[in-house]
Amino acid sequence: MNALTDADTRRGGKNPPHAGLTSSVSPKAHSDGVSSPNVPIGNGEKPAWFALRVTYGRVEKAAELLRKEKVETFVAQHTISRIINGQKVFFKESLIPNVFFARMTPSHAHFLLEPSAQHLPSYIRFFRNKLLPRQADMMHPPIVISNGSYNIVVFLTICISYANNCFTL
Repeated sequence: MNALTDADTRRGGKNPPHAGLTSSVSPKAHSDGVSSPNVPIGNGEKPAWFALRVTYGRVEKAAELLRKEKVETFVAQHTISRIINGQKVFFKESLIPNVFFARMTPSHAHFLLEPSAQHLPSYIRFFRNKLLPRQADMMHPPIVISNGSYNIVVFLTICISYANNCFTL
């Protein structure tokens, strides 16, 4: 619906100009488009979120090492407060102890985390799915989280963190 029914909108025509949204884009233009989380990298592999485990509370250190390797990481944490010596002190606590998530291609993940390669310290390992049968390397497959499920994980982390902050005494 036009605001002024008798107004000339462009060069004598009655149709309003398009602002470049999808309605004015040719069908070929959006048939080639790919959303950025699903863009194949290098050899055609799509990046995925891998659940990784570490030992002895080294989540932050491990995540920082992966960030130096240009890997996107996510640590599910929330801020808690405790009263120490009469003062309220805030610090971060992991929602899933010793587990964090890293987004990379399967080949890059295996390159970085293969025990024989020694690219990263031995305390960073795949979190493996024990419900699936063992693979050719006699190991259970790593837990891989799809992009849609990852968004749910982030949403739940935010909700849990908010709830914990609202209901702490």
